[in-house]
Amino acid sequence: MTVPAAPPQLRPDPFAVTSGTTLRFGLLVLAMSAAASTTGGAWTGWLLVDLDALDPVGTQQCLFRILEDLKAGRSTPPPEQWEDICGGPSIARSALVNLLPLALFWLAVLALYWFRPALRIRRRGLRPFPAAALPATARELDRLCRVAGVPETPVFLVDLLAPAATGLAFGRRGRRYVMLSRGLLQLYERDPAAFRAIVLHELAHLRNRDVDIAFLTDAAWRLYLWFLLLPALFSPLTPLLSPGRSGPLLFYLLSAFQLALVGVIIPLARKSVLRSRELHADARAALTAEGAEGLRKVLTEAAETQPEPPAPPPKRRRRAGGAPKPPGQAPEARERDPDDMLSTHPHPRTRLRALADTGLLFRFGPGSALAFGIAASFSYEPVIGLSDGLPGLDRSGALAVLPLALILGAGLTLALWRVELAAFLMAGRAGQETAQPEPERARERIADVGRLLGFGLALGSLGSNEYALSLGSVMEISPPTLLLSLAALAAGGQLVVWWVAGTARAWVPVALTARRPRVVLVFLVCCAVPLIALWLAYLLQLATWTETLGTNRRWAGLPDVLRFPVAAVVYLVPNPPLAMTGLMAAVALVPMLGGVLARRAAAKGPVRPDAYLLGPTPAGWRAPEPEPGPGAALRAAAWTGGGGAVLCWAVHVLSALFAPELLLWSHFLHGLALAGLVQVVLALVVARRTRARAGTWGRLHGLLAAALAGPLLHLGLLVSRDHFGCLHWGFDAADYCRPVPTSTAWWIALQTQWWGLIAAAVALLLGAALARRSKRRAGT
Repeated sequence: MTVPAAPPQLRPDPFAVTSGTTLRFGLLVLAMSAAASTTGGAWTGWLLVDLDALDPVGTQQCLFRILEDLKAGRSTPPPEQWEDICGGPSIARSALVNLLPLALFWLAVLALYWFRPALRIRRRGLRPFPAAALPATARELDRLCRVAGVPETPVFLVDLLAPAATGLAFGRRGRRYVMLSRGLLQLYERDPAAFRAIVLHELAHLRNRDVDIAFLTDAAWRLYLWFLLLPALFSPLTPLLSPGRSGPLLFYLLSAFQLALVGVIIPLARKSVLRSRELHADARAALTAEGAEGLRKVLTEAAETQPEPPAPPPKRRRRAGGAPKPPGQAPEARERDPDDMLSTHPHPRTRLRALADTGLLFRFGPGSALAFGIAASFSYEPVIGLSDGLPGLDRSGALAVLPLALILGAGLTLALWRVELAAFLMAGRAGQETAQPEPERARERIADVGRLLGFGLALGSLGSNEYALSLGSVMEISPPTLLLSLAALAAGGQLVVWWVAGTARAWVPVALTARRPRVVLVFLVCCAVPLIALWLAYLLQLATWTETLGTNRRWAGLPDVLRFPVAAVVYLVPNPPLAMTGLMAAVALVPMLGGVLARRAAAKGPVRPDAYLLGPTPAGWRAPEPEPGPGAALRAAAWTGGGGAVLCWAVHVLSALFAPELLLWSHFLHGLALAGLVQVVLALVVARRTRARAGTWGRLHGLLAAALAGPLLHLGLLVSRDHFGCLHWGFDAADYCRPVPTSTAWWIALQTQWWGLIAAAVALLLGAALARRSKRRAGT
């Protein structure tokens, strides 16, 4: 077998940022917490006296019976009495139903984690390391502990019954252990370098502080499997065997689908955590020369004896500009993802590649994004259940989904920040040619991440009780509306990932030159969380809004495919125009502000990423060009908005003085529509003109230009109309001759420009979709 090449000159430091192991463990905690809160209601009922008030199945059956009577036209009690009749929990009990199973589950996990080391020592018959009988080995172990820099010296134990050369770091806070097998002790005499590499790898687990993560993961998985997953798999189907069952069959099938979905995601997330910690332990042990050489030797020998799974099929890539490769040219081989989904340990060849290129440890793959989306959507109902019924809090509002937005925003920002940081560092390499530049590969992965995150959100929502319960309601969600809402949720997830990744890309050079880079990361999280909260509150209610709109006589005749986009716009327009315009302007300005600060930092001196590299910065490294600032959008908005307002005013004044019949026939709404059309055209033109420098971010420049020019255009139109009336009907016309616009005029200008801004955003999205489609056609 060919040994991989030596590490490249530039190696990103995986320990300078939040590790991938921590992020995957957070995903696992999110999924298990949602599962415990949702499926642990039966265990809560066994521990409480008042079982009827905390019986969710009985409450659902009662509500289904009332709704069936309502559909059949029979007499039913008023809706405000349904909770009293069906025994629904109060606000305190609703919070108790969600919090108590969660608390009990994690208390049990902590108890199992705390006593597990003693149980392992007793079950496997581990004995203390005989330092007196093996003094040379004892001295070597003490030296390796100093080299590894472990925070606390572990207790070494031996397993005399294990002939293989293996080790294991385990324990809890205050009591750390490293198990050495009999084969490993014998290896010290035959191959000291291999012995040091294996011991340094186990000590690296202690140095990385991932032992607690690993054993908490294992304890949580065991409890989840035996006490939550297996008992809950058949609970949604048991009411089907009851002769008095109420509600549609699809409700119970979707509930079972949700449990099965999480039952697949959690074990995969567990294995991902364990694989990630192994790769990070290798990277930590390889910081020393003896650890790196010994690990390569051990992993090379292991790779020769372990067969590698078949490689993925080659992927034909397009050339720059979308042109496909010639038919005779072989497609590029796809690089294997270091995540082998079905194993708890990565393949030795994968570990060798990660040793050679630490940039692989910064990946956030589509599989993780899919699991993240499913876990987030699965945790939506428990989060809502904690706040359901609180006074002044709308169940479908942004404040209700703020905890879920915090989880999504923090997780996505940290994960994509690591991806963009590695891409930024690798983009500055000089004299190192690769088959495909790292930034391009990172952007392709991020596009896949966005698609899979959105698909995960949609897939998890499909099995949610929020939709399943609606099947038995009077306002049943139709399948076309459901599919359209899930497609909108998937597309929204892709847009959010695109924005978070691009914003992180713009702010990476700022963090490299900042005294406190964590402040930059916290700022990005604070920007992403409100955006995601508003996005979730809007998209999760589109299906309900569509069906509500169907009850209106004006829209009842429209098919679902057309009523859905109408509902999306109708329920978006009544929002406060100033707040929504400011939100869109902020969405465009935040990444541009990062580009401005990056240029200022670059003007003070070259960017030196020493703190994020293993070793010094290579000679010839240059920071990539920062993202462009908002200058082009501001100039276009000022010229178009200001010039258009002045031109409109001049036309109205000249018409009032010399030819009033030219404008008297025209309705004022025509001018508003024309101003909105100018916003759409301005957004498209600015996006196209800035595409060469900003790439896909040119659309944000166009959105910013439309948001800034809109108020000027519409306010200029209102002032022009007043001056036209004042000159035409005389200066005593009180309704027109005002020195400054009234508050009503300002409100109308903001409201009408908000409609134009919505049209501009829709035009930019349609242009992006058409451009992507034409590019795909050109590449096939």
